[in-house]
Amino acid sequence: MESQLDVVIVSWAGDDEFRALTDSAIRTCRASSRDVRFDVLVVETNPEAPPYADAATLYYPGEKFNYSRALNLGVERLSGRYVACCNNDLVFGDHWAEQILRTMARFRLRSACPLCPTSGSHAPYCGQQGVRFGYGIGHELAGWCIVLERSLWNEIGRFDEVCDFWYSDNVYALQLQRAGVWHGLVLDSTVTHLGSRTLLRCEEEAHRQMTADQRAKFEAYALTRKSPLPA
Repeated sequence: MESQLDVVIVSWAGDDEFRALTDSAIRTCRASSRDVRFDVLVVETNPEAPPYADAATLYYPGEKFNYSRALNLGVERLSGRYVACCNNDLVFGDHWAEQILRTMARFRLRSACPLCPTSGSHAPYCGQQGVRFGYGIGHELAGWCIVLERSLWNEIGRFDEVCDFWYSDNVYALQLQRAGVWHGLVLDSTVTHLGSRTLLRCEEEAHRQMTADQRAKFEAYALTRKSPLPA
């Protein structure tokens, strides 16, 4: 099993509450394992936020926010074989990394997500082991925490930045299918998603632009990117 994992966390530390969310994600990730070495990089979108004590800090450039762009900036700064691409509103469970890396090696998975024990779509699988294959958004594929091989990120040409926030995981699912790569939900690797805390604080217009307005972009993208499922 791989004993090193790069972790990219996208953050907006606009106030003490959001700073605490990111600090908690860093802390629980590092405390979750003694056997896996984490190389954590925070892509911080608030230019006035101070650097993080327990993680490298990369400031998002002064341009319109794009979630996949932030992940790409983080991934290209690191160099490990595997990278976890994460929101900042996460609580990492004990041994989550060992479980997901072990399962990826066993099933030769190049892309996987951990299970969220508070997610309604994941609740039926709590306490189970193994992997559930598929591309269902919010089911097998949850965009708040994706672990993938760096070679796959290179192979698909990085995360496509066509959508700014919502539907970014839908786009990634199509990138995987187009490349003929299976994705899996690892049932005994647990990471709790606290649920779009930053987005809930956005003003109405900004919220709409980051969510509902992205659907048209994705649908136009999907029309030319549909591929059969890998064999």
